[in-house]
Amino acid sequence: MISKPVLSASVVAASAMLFWGTGLHPLWWLTWLAPLPVLLIAPRVGRWGAFAAGALCWFLGSLNMWYYLLTNFAPLPLVLLFSAIPACLFGLDVLLYRSFLLRGGPGRAAFAFAAFWVALEYVNNVASPNGTFPNMGYSQMDFLPVLQLTSLVGIWGISFCLLLFPAAIAAVLSPQATRLAKQRLAIAAGAFFVAVLGFGVWRLVSAPPPRHSVTAGLMATGVDTPFPQNDATRSG
Repeated sequence: MISKPVLSASVVAASAMLFWGTGLHPLWWLTWLAPLPVLLIAPRVGRWGAFAAGALCWFLGSLNMWYYLLTNFAPLPLVLLFSAIPACLFGLDVLLYRSFLLRGGPGRAAFAFAAFWVALEYVNNVASPNGTFPNMGYSQMDFLPVLQLTSLVGIWGISFCLLLFPAAIAAVLSPQATRLAKQRLAIAAGAFFVAVLGFGVWRLVSAPPPRHSVTAGLMATGVDTPFPQNDATRSG
């Protein structure tokens, strides 16, 4: 078991990385590490402690979208639900990871943690009118090598990588599994990410140069700026 200050520090660190690693202007590299503090302490606390840590860190991290949602989409009660429901689901995901890890399966724990969240994102895409709007993969728009993965498996592949990476690190560092099991996980995860990044780099450097160029123009108007056609309609 760990002390309350360590538990609190883990939640604060995870929520801070989620806050700045996601949202409208994400620092993409933070997203890869965001769940790690909570996953490291999950097997060292009870069920409720692990669930609360996961749910709270996600809820606090989602505050980065509140101003945008409140001013553009929904009233406060709906925004609260928009944050609270995914937070509870993330807490359940942490519990799933903890359950497999305590049974001595670090590889299954890491895979289940990533797969469960990707499955939730896919269900949300099918059922929600907002589609893939909250998908974690959008945080990686500036990380071009991993972005190439969408050509094979879509945005779901990026989300899977984002969650598998910290889960594999946490599982390898945990004392709950055997040394052999953790070595196998480290080798498998390392080979997987080398393949992902290798494919991305190869795709970027092997892209053929464009044969033709097209000049395009973009005009943006503010909310209070009248369009020319509107003025013409009024004058007519």
